[in-house]
Amino acid sequence: MWNRLSPREKLLLVIVVIILFILGLAFVFQIIIKKQQEIESSIEKKRKDLQTLVRLKNQISAIPKIPDIPDKNELLTIITQKLQEKQITPNSIRDREEKTGKTKTKTIFVDMSFNGIALPPFWEFLYEIEYQQRGVKIKELVIRKPLPGRDIFDVRLTLYVEKME
Repeated sequence: MWNRLSPREKLLLVIVVIILFILGLAFVFQIIIKKQQEIESSIEKKRKDLQTLVRLKNQISAIPKIPDIPDKNELLTIITQKLQEKQITPNSIRDREEKTGKTKTKTIFVDMSFNGIALPPFWEFLYEIEYQQRGVKIKELVIRKPLPGRDIFDVRLTLYVEKME
């Protein structure tokens, strides 16, 4: 069949084949360039995501470790030590536990009463218990002055800690 074509038709056929080959190469190169751009943009996005993850990891690592909330025995030990440091003698110390419904939260209460104490060491005791111990809070504080003219007071105090089981 090639032999039956005239030189002009042969030249035209060769030119068409070359043009189709060049168009095919251009189409393939266009697809390759498009895929390369997609991969580069994907890599750039992944790098940004990785940088964000590294930054978040560093921020999370920088958060100071929170000490555990004391249980009943630890709480009573802390309270007793602080009272001894401040040379305060309680009349009574009673503890009790209450469980709160479905949340599985256990609340530990410590009821204390004091008779005839000076307030400055008591305020120091309260400050150290509430602000320097994790999770210990004051529920009730009642101060009475039983004798007018004297700087001694009767105090009733309830501290509590909520702890997840």
